[in-house]
Order: sequence, then C-alpha cells, then structure tokens
Amino acid sequence: MIDEALLDLRTRIADRMVGPVRLALRDAYRERAGRHVERFLNRRLRDLSPGQQRAVRDWADALARHLADLPLVGLRTLVAEHGPDVLDALYEVGNGDLERAVREIADENGRPIAELDELS
Repeated sequence: MIDEALLDLRTRIADRMVGPVRLALRDAYRERAGRHVERFLNRRLRDLSPGQQRAVRDWADALARHLADLPLVGLRTLVAEHGPDVLDALYEVGNGDLERAVREIADENGRPIAELDELS
C-alpha cells in the first residue's frame, strides 16, 4: 500500500515536471511543421485552393501535436523513476532553446521551475 502511494506520488510529480516540457515541445513541433508546410505550399502546392491549403496546414498542425506527445510518455516514466536529472540530460543535448521555453511556459502557468525541482 505504501509502495503504491509512493509510486502514485512520483507519477504525479513527474506529470507536473514534464507538463511544461510537453507544451514547449508541442509548440516547437508546431512551429517547425508550420514553416515547412508554408514552404511546401509555396513551392509545390501553389495550385491548391485556399480551403485545400487550410486543410494541409490543419493536418500538419495535428500531426505535429501528435508527434510531440509520443516521446513524452517515456520521458514521464523516466522522470518518475529517476528524478529531474533526466530533464537536465534532455536540456544538455539541446542548444538551450528547450530549457528556455520550458522555463517560460512554467512561469506563465505560475509553476516556476525551481518549485518543480523542489518536488523531486
């Protein structure tokens, strides 16, 4: 019973820590997909009607959101099992943009990263 409660607590903490990462990744994927779709529409799909172009943009946006969520299931599990050092390792492989975005999102939502770090 205690083991289950500890596992539940660690999972909830991981959810709170990964939440801003999820939003930052989603935004990054959507922004990148949007850039590529616009380039593709301007170069190869110029003949599409405005409605068809909108459909392509909407599809790319939905796909980007979906793809951003895929690695987060595993990331949440890793954070629950190994703590916030997993997020530090993720930030180290990037160029700093992800960590900055995560901090901005956490601050905007009233969850400073320092507070999340204290949960672990």
